[in-house]
Amino acid sequence: GYTATSPDIPSWKGRILFVQWMIGYGQTVGQIARQKILTEAGYRCVSITLQDVSRTSLASLEAALEEHYELVVASNPREEMERVLEASGTPYVVSHVLRRKFPGPHCRGMFVQDRLAQTDLARAALKAGVRTAACVDFTDANDGYAAALEKIGVSVERWRTPVLDCGGKLEGVRRGAGEYFVKLIADRVKLPDLLVFTDDYVADGALFALAAAGVRIPQDVRVVTLYNCGLGLSSPQEFARIEC
Repeated sequence: GYTATSPDIPSWKGRILFVQWMIGYGQTVGQIARQKILTEAGYRCVSITLQDVSRTSLASLEAALEEHYELVVASNPREEMERVLEASGTPYVVSHVLRRKFPGPHCRGMFVQDRLAQTDLARAALKAGVRTAACVDFTDANDGYAAALEKIGVSVERWRTPVLDCGGKLEGVRRGAGEYFVKLIADRVKLPDLLVFTDDYVADGALFALAAAGVRIPQDVRVVTLYNCGLGLSSPQEFARIEC
């Protein structure tokens, strides 16, 4: 295999390329942790970030892959990125992917921490006697949590909050969720036993609306929120968290 030398590490076992599509807080934290583990194990880690899947960005990935790597770790890759990885013939694994439409022969594996979180959530809900739940998000991408609850017999509704055009996407997600819950409360919609927010920014807007309406957590409704690893979350109340 590939061997390199360094003053502080006499011999490298090989090189690993980390590829990110755009950059998110959770992805960055996960990448840093994985790079630290692999560096301590004797591997040399290199990372690149693609802001989009334009021809220019994909060309930069192709150029990086002209170097020899034992493995590529692709975080949240788009299908166009996987096609480039497949064409290079370099073994790779993918992370932060819930649905894959392009399984290639050079893909060596997929690790998604969401599955562990989904199992833990279902176990906790079963123990707490949850009968009804609503999974709240602005996208359908994280439906695995609803499916995990339905599997244990919980009646689940899927609430999709709007994204308002104001102050950037994240602020639009937060305000959209707030307005959605203000309307729910005004319409006297009965809250379920459990609210599962699969995005912190959605939770942030919704929880302030609930607090303003006098809804108590967990006396009136149980709450679980996850993703973003605490980024942007400023709830006035305590609730269960899953970071993945």
